Order: sequence, then C-alpha cells, then structure tokens
Amino acid sequence: MSEVIEKHSTQELSDLLDKTHPRVLLRAVADEDNADIAIFLLKLQQISKNLEAHAAQILAQLSLDKQVAVAEKIAVTEVDDSERVEEIYTRIVDRIMTITNRTTIFGDGTSNLAKLMSHMPLGDQDRLLESLEQKQPNLVNDINQQIFTFDDLKNLNDDAMRTILQMLDPSTVALALHKTAPEIQEKFLRNLSPESAIGVEKEMDALTFEQMQIADTARQSVVSMVRRFAVKGIITIDEEAGELP
Repeated sequence: MSEVIEKHSTQELSDLLDKTHPRVLLRAVADEDNADIAIFLLKLQQISKNLEAHAAQILAQLSLDKQVAVAEKIAVTEVDDSERVEEIYTRIVDRIMTITNRTTIFGDGTSNLAKLMSHMPLGDQDRLLESLEQKQPNLVNDINQQIFTFDDLKNLNDDAMRTILQMLDPSTVALALHKTAPEIQEKFLRNLSPESAIGVEKEMDALTFEQMQIADTARQSVVSMVRRFAVKGIITIDEEAGELP
C-alpha cells in the first residue's frame, strides 16, 4: 500500500464516510471532473467492501445526469496511471475532510422543529401547525407523527384516558391497539369496564388482514382527538407526554 493510501487508512476513511452527512459528501465531489469521480469510486471499491458500499452511496447522491456520465467513465476505465489515481484519491479525501471540518450539521430539520415545538404549549403548537399546513401539509403531517405519538398516551392520567375512551367505539380501540406495546394496551384496557375490556380484546383477536392495514390510521385518529381535547381544556396532558428529548 502506498504512502498516500496509508495517510488515510481504510478504517479512518470508513469512519469518516460513516459520519459524513450525504450533502457534505455531495459538495466534496460534485464539482470534480466525471473521470476523476470515476477513479475515486473505483479506488474505494478496490480498497474494501465497506468502502465499495460508500462508493455506491456517493454515486447515488449525484444528479442523474452526472450519475450517467460517471457511470460511463467507470464502465470504460480498466487501468490508469498509479500516481494519477493516488493524486485523485488523496485530493478528494482531503476535500471531504476539509468540508466536514468546516460544516456544522444540525441533523434532520423536521425532527429538530418537532423537538422545539414539543416544548411549546399545545395551543401554540396547534396555531403554528395550522398556519404551516396551509403552505406545507406534508411537513405538518411529519411533525404530527413525531411531536405527539400514540405511545405518548401512556403518560395520560387515568381520568383523561377514561374521558377519551368514552368517545371511542370498541372497534377503533381494538384497531388502535393492534401491535402496540403491552404497557399501552394495559393503559387502555384497565380504564375500560371489565366487560368492555374483554370485548376489545376479542375484537383485537378477530381483526382481519384488511383491518390491520388501517391500524395506523386508527391510532392517528385517537392522537388527534387527544390533542383537540387538550387544547380545549377537556383533558390535561402531563408535561412528559409529547415532550421530545
């Protein structure tokens, strides 16, 4: 192995690519010549199977036109000058390192927004979500799935749970509880009358395949009801419910 390749050991490079955000990788290689990108990807492929997987991910990040151009170069590149290969390899790795060191990564934007909003009062959350929904309904849907989930219902006090259950028919409860954590099921069932709990358990056991496919919809309808009731002051949600870490 040459001194250039030793400079960036296989493990170090693998660790670097593992922790580098895809957009940072794209910035590092997007402006490179197509032939040079092809050489870099082929070199990664040659070094190890793990780096080969990273090479594939880098190729997939490129625009389709650039993917095609690079793919064509890869298909016709069987040999090349060793010094040229090493120069390309070390230059692009150094560029990835430089850009990584100069980049602050905040992570997924939707998740960050959901975490911030989870610390807001429910009324303020709903006003913001209603305004956002007019422009970005998909974003609001993603936030709703993170900011307060069905699993958070385990933090409802028993009075709030019984209030919610009074408004739900047994079929909806049975659907919503399909494949949920035992503690969630126990929370629901112990706040029903013994007869109603037995009925829900029987319905859960009798769910058809088609019904199981809409369990997520049932859960979301329950969560939406809980949020509406909380905003109106009908029930109280404990602070830890819906508060993301």
